[in-house]
Amino acid sequence: MTVSYLNRRGRHFNLIFHLFPTLLFAVFSGCSSLPTNSYARNIAKRYALEAVTPELEKFYVAQAPIQPVSVGAFEVVPQLPGGAFKPSFQKSSFAYDSNGILQLGYGDYIIPVMTYCMKVAGGSPSAIIYSLSRLQGTRANLIKELNQKALPQFPPSEIQILSWSLQAGLSYDDFTPQSGHVFDIVLPNRKDEIKDSFLKMFQDKWNQISEKTNGLFPNFEEASDDFLKGLGSFGNDILILKNFQKNLNQYGDDYPRLSAIINIDDSIGPVQETTGWSKINDQVYARFLTSGHFQDIGQIQIRIVDNQKRKPSTISHVLLPVDISSWLADPNDFHIQPLSFSIILSNEGLLLVPQIADAPIIAVALLSGILAAQVIDWDSFNQLKNFLSDVKDFDVRNLIRNGDIALNKAYDDLEKPARDAGVIDKNTQKSKQNAGSSTREYNKSGGAEQLEKDFDKIPGQVQVAQDGIPIKELPDGKTVVKRPEKNQTLPTLEIQPAETGVKGNDRIRIKVRYNP
Repeated sequence: MTVSYLNRRGRHFNLIFHLFPTLLFAVFSGCSSLPTNSYARNIAKRYALEAVTPELEKFYVAQAPIQPVSVGAFEVVPQLPGGAFKPSFQKSSFAYDSNGILQLGYGDYIIPVMTYCMKVAGGSPSAIIYSLSRLQGTRANLIKELNQKALPQFPPSEIQILSWSLQAGLSYDDFTPQSGHVFDIVLPNRKDEIKDSFLKMFQDKWNQISEKTNGLFPNFEEASDDFLKGLGSFGNDILILKNFQKNLNQYGDDYPRLSAIINIDDSIGPVQETTGWSKINDQVYARFLTSGHFQDIGQIQIRIVDNQKRKPSTISHVLLPVDISSWLADPNDFHIQPLSFSIILSNEGLLLVPQIADAPIIAVALLSGILAAQVIDWDSFNQLKNFLSDVKDFDVRNLIRNGDIALNKAYDDLEKPARDAGVIDKNTQKSKQNAGSSTREYNKSGGAEQLEKDFDKIPGQVQVAQDGIPIKELPDGKTVVKRPEKNQTLPTLEIQPAETGVKGNDRIRIKVRYNP
């Protein structure tokens, strides 16, 4: 505090000039020689507040479970490098490392995500424009791992309640029974990290400071809601955490009651086409799009750039880490919820949670990405098609119809060598195909002897695969496999697409089964 500042106080100058050194000494040493005059004491309280607040705020910021979303904001670039965004969906171009972090090859991707609130109060309107930010704070790694591992072991609502509890800095003993169960399953070795409540730690720090002021600064229990609000943004945050803990004690695992405190305003129309791209690093660009709010399915669009070639459509064996669970969607508005993500995608394909069927924009994006790929992943197409069987959205139905047409053409092309050789004709009995199967099957009589004859009919040089199975590689890359009877499986002639290999893959196949 400078003399020039005190001069601006006009008629209070002499009083404050003589009082302030005593006040500072009292505040920071615990001295009891404080002014007793009520007017002077009010002045002392005000300056105690000004002296103490920065120290409390510094402690809060350093120990906050989740840092303000603006702290870790990524740069937003005016234009995506490398031309128009053209996503594909190919299992060969992504994987997960040992830590559960997505690995992507060069190219464009649409990653479906489940979204979670990242504040325990505030609004979550639909179709907000978001940028991306880093998830930071003392509980950030716990929430990140929860988002990586909890779905689909637990429903999103239970994940959200545990996430709120972690964001509020609750100790393990403060969790609801179900949140404790989710934590034990998903984060079994992390309990020691949450043995202390953040709010209790903050309260202890507050009261230590209060004691040194000899009552000029109230203890935590005496501080009113209005007093907390007067401390600024961190005081508001503390009030929000206190209210959440009170609501959790009242409602427990009742998600509808807890989520009712989040204001959902659906009056805003879709505006995601204006969303900018965040530069995660020199090779990774991303943005989050949604027409919904928290606990809805959204999509993260990602471009992995080959800095040498600058061809985003090029798929390479090089896979780069993309840690989506460490990102937040930043609404750039303090009153609106930031969002965090669980990826609805694994090495096995889509993790089909019910919300996908209620989000046509995501279904359309996924179907479009699958069908636009150079090599279509028909397993994923069939999986998604069956999951969306009851969805009436026109665009979804149209894409499924187009996919069925393309799939039948692919089957017809694959079985052409067998038809040309007379192995399959109009009289060959076609098996009933199971829903979601990537195999078109036929039945013939004659057993292993007929299989031998039919295999010989198809032109090509016979080779022997590593497992001893005879194969023929056709000029266009298709592979014809002669599989003997094994483990009650009938002798089978199998035709596989180019670059498939004898053991097959997750794409389509033609199989002719030979009954005895």
